Amino acid sequence: MPAVQLTRLRTQLQDLRWHFTQPEAYAAALRGLFEEYSDLTYRPSPALQSANILPSFHIPPVILQQLELSLFPLIQENPSAALAVADALWRDDHIEMRRSAAYILGQTPTSHLNEVLNRLTLWCRPQEARTYLEALLTLGSQRLRREAPKAYLNLIYTWLEDPAPAAKSLGLLALHGLVQDISFENLPLLYPLLTSPLQKAPNALHAELQQVVKALMHRSPNETTFYLRQVLGTASADSPVQRIVRRLLPTFSPETQEKLRPLLHSSLSAADELPSA
Repeated sequence: MPAVQLTRLRTQLQDLRWHFTQPEAYAAALRGLFEEYSDLTYRPSPALQSANILPSFHIPPVILQQLELSLFPLIQENPSAALAVADALWRDDHIEMRRSAAYILGQTPTSHLNEVLNRLTLWCRPQEARTYLEALLTLGSQRLRREAPKAYLNLIYTWLEDPAPAAKSLGLLALHGLVQDISFENLPLLYPLLTSPLQKAPNALHAELQQVVKALMHRSPNETTFYLRQVLGTASADSPVQRIVRRLLPTFSPETQEKLRPLLHSSLSAADELPSA
């Protein structure tokens, strides 16, 4: 892997700025920069060689860190040009190019809220690789989470209410990322979004629901326990929430277990007693 000299790298990134209003030229120049610093000696393990590996330049992390520092003022000065650059970068399926596109979305001022939401909607396709989706839903929603949380929650709600399980899975992935963002403090906004999936989600989504509930319990045990008591109190014996809570129960505190156990129906199978992985 080529050694990274910060002074030279910063000069190269400064040169990239001249292409910022020319999206395709910027994307081509950035691709060339990544290729220069790519690790041509990288060889995946035998196990990975047989997998469908996403294209990557395998560059040192400092390259992306310095790129983001370079991009931030440009995005603030010219959001429209930044979004056009993001479009060009997203058309390249290398992980680093798409990650950079997601970063641009996440730093675009909320004066361009609709353009950011439109791209998140278009780019977050259920068939996309999880690596791309995670980048979009973490990096690409940063300012939305801070400055326009209700707009972002509306997008998540749209996914969760979609009849297609793949869209619901996307909504749960976004919700899980939001719960894990410790800067997002308005957790009560999230509980209503979970109610419908907890009541009706197919088995294929139960593991993802468990992740969200477990993360909520970690962030706010009292609020989450109160919420689960409400949902369990009106749930039928075959409701998904029964199975999900039963599987998670051993991971909860003894006090929480004591509050939830009486609301769990005893008709579920013994296999559901096992905690989730």
